[in-house]
Amino acid sequence: MILRDFLRRFVHARVQRAKPSPGPLGLTPEQLEHLDYLRSTPAWRHYVQALESLYQQQLAALVRPLGHDAYLFQCGVVFALERAATIVDDLLSARDHHAQRTKQRHEPDVRAVLSSPFWDAYQRTRTGAKSS
Repeated sequence: MILRDFLRRFVHARVQRAKPSPGPLGLTPEQLEHLDYLRSTPAWRHYVQALESLYQQQLAALVRPLGHDAYLFQCGVVFALERAATIVDDLLSARDHHAQRTKQRHEPDVRAVLSSPFWDAYQRTRTGAKSS
């Protein structure tokens, strides 16, 4: 009974399709491509300009005399606006960094082959064959 349940789960796990690895914040590669496209549109520049002007307004409110709780709230507002302005760039940068790391992982490291005992043995046999 236990073995049958184990085998059923094992077969079920092997049959399931491999899901693409989610990107940063669980976004799919397609969603990240859409964000990249959004960033390249002219409307994105207008959005960033509006966000920057709102940031300047909130930053000006931060330097006015405020109570402790109001000051902390205003700091949160300013930080949220900073994050909203950089989130798309950060997500795309994380995607590119992840793609670069996985690409490097798939490429063999030549230094590991050249410094292995097999390479040394190959070099010894090769030089021995040339000298005879």
